[in-house]
Amino acid sequence: MNTYKRHRFPPEIISYAVWLYHRFNLSYRDVEDLLAERGITVSYETIRLWCIKFGARYDRRLRRRHHIARLVEAAEKVCERRANTVLRVAAHTILTRSGTQNGSGRGDHMQVVDV
Repeated sequence: MNTYKRHRFPPEIISYAVWLYHRFNLSYRDVEDLLAERGITVSYETIRLWCIKFGARYDRRLRRRHHIARLVEAAEKVCERRANTVLRVAAHTILTRSGTQNGSGRGDHMQVVDV
């Protein structure tokens, strides 16, 4: 079922206006100005009605995407910490097997850099 049926503007323009409003937290008049810059004449009242009718769907999608992005970011931080720990253990193992610890047996100009 087409939810945009019987609207004067195409679904792309309606969805763009609603997306602008919800994504960037703009006022209806700001969205009206942005659309006017693109040559689309629509009143802020029409945008308000679109946001009432179609806004919940866009808001739900944006919140879901934001939540997923936060989960991915948290997972990347965990992986980074684990990789950092693995590198430290590997460096310690190499230094221990070579008979030196913390670079002390390799001369004064060699230093072990903490990753």
